[in-house]
Amino acid sequence: MMTSSNDFYRQVQDYGLPKRSSLSQTPYQIAYPNWLCAQIGLPPVEKWRYMMYKENILNIKELRDGYKDQWDDAYWEGIIKESQVHGHEAEATE
Repeated sequence: MMTSSNDFYRQVQDYGLPKRSSLSQTPYQIAYPNWLCAQIGLPPVEKWRYMMYKENILNIKELRDGYKDQWDDAYWEGIIKESQVHGHEAEATE
């Protein structure tokens, strides 16, 4: 168990997050929300939501373009519409 804990902390640090953020939901932890949805009978979370979440975390981490002020709405609206057309076949499975 100690080895898996150390591996987890190493992943958190490799992602550039401080150790104190280890309990926060990070972009590579997508299995838990899907498991939680399955437990209550909901469909898995759509892949575009994870993509948007991950991009937002990277913006915050790197402070790109004053991350709160710059967001490509047209890009994300296109991804969301595309995922709605294809239904849940574009679910997150990473």
